[in-house]
Amino acid sequence: MISQFILVAFLALAIYTFFTKEASAAKILAVLSFAGSGVLLIISLIGSYRMRRDKA
Repeated sequence: MISQFILVAFLALAIYTFFTKEASAAKILAVLSFAGSGVLLIISLIGSYRMRRDKA
């Protein structure tokens, strides 16, 4: 649960960095971190769903 919160915080930071007027390198880094965080968040959500389904 805490790791998902951290991932959401990273996503928010990446979105903020992307929409502020920064250098292009920072925008590329923000897009990469946004994509990586999104993938990790989806993986963690699928994992928690499977664990819940197995317990039931």
